[in-house]
Amino acid sequence: MTSEQKRCLIDLSALCAHYRQKNGYTQQQIADELGIHVTTISGFEHGRNNNAYIFNVYVSMFNIPWKKIRKIYDSNIKGVLIHGDS
Repeated sequence: MTSEQKRCLIDLSALCAHYRQKNGYTQQQIADELGIHVTTISGFEHGRNNNAYIFNVYVSMFNIPWKKIRKIYDSNIKGVLIHGDS
């Protein structure tokens, strides 16, 4: 994983954590809802794992705007693809 990809993962995870907290949920409540261990949720929210299933749950459950997701992607990845390694 490149440093840009890692930064993108960390930023997206932080966004998900923000929306979870904003909606009044604990990590334990999400873990219980999904039938997984709370450490898996914690790892996701801290960018230690890139679990697409959890990401999709957060996006749909908390109505995270795609505009915010795209902004994170654009600031971390898109610029590298356009300007990097030429």
